[in-house]
Formats: sequence, C-alpha cells, structure tokens
Amino acid sequence: MRKPAIVTLAIVAALGLTGCAGASGPQLAVMDGGSEAELPEWLENDGLLPVINLTKVGEFDDLIVFASRNDADEWCMIAALAPTAEFAAWVSSSSCASPALFDERGITIGLGNQHRSAGVQLIPDNYTGTVDADWVRVNDNLVVRE
Repeated sequence: MRKPAIVTLAIVAALGLTGCAGASGPQLAVMDGGSEAELPEWLENDGLLPVINLTKVGEFDDLIVFASRNDADEWCMIAALAPTAEFAAWVSSSSCASPALFDERGITIGLGNQHRSAGVQLIPDNYTGTVDADWVRVNDNLVVRE
C-alpha cells in the first residue's frame, strides 16, 4: 500500500509544480490574438528578419512596429518607417533580446536616414522600468521618441 501512495504523491507534486511554473518570463498579450501578421509588401525580407509569431504592435505616424521571436526563442522587434508621398524610400531595423533582458529593459531601436528618423521601444506587459520624458507611450507595449 505504501508504494502506490508515494507514487501518487510524487505525481501530484510534479503536476503542482508544473502548474506553478505557468507562463514565466515576459509576456506580450498582443501576441495572444491568434493569427500572425504579415510584413508589408514594401518591406523586403531577405529571410534574415525574425518572423516567428510575427505580430503588429502598433503604428505612430509613418512608423510601423512588429514583435516576433527568433530561432533562439528571443524576443524581437522589427520597426520600419513606411514610404510616404514625400519620401519613397523606406527604412527598417530589427533587434532581439533574451527574455531576461527584454523583461528588464524592453528592446529599443533607433532608425532613420538623411530625411527622417525614429526611436522606438518595445516593452513587455506590466513593464516597471522607466520611460524617458521625451518618449511617448503609444499603447501598453509601444513607446516612441517624439
């Protein structure tokens, strides 16, 4: 009788620990929407952009921002300044960070050319870090420099 009780207790304890582990690390609720986004046609992807679980995070003027993951399961951001009537050339940049760094600092990108530039920060849900005074929070996960 004693062996089955010990085995049952071990299984219950293991399941309990698994339940407590839950969703550890940083989260982006916007990525829980189900369907993946697609990059705009004008944004050329040479296969090097991290597009696993690609999700559109938001837009600000002609800036468009995506969150994704890469093959190393890091958090990534792709930011692009879209072509406009005034400036036909688009500009893009991407960066990735480990879950620990993303949770602590988010991901910050500066991008631009001789005509225009942008600063953008992707932050996890429930971010507790500081946001610089000259940056504006667009939504829960997107901060831009004005």
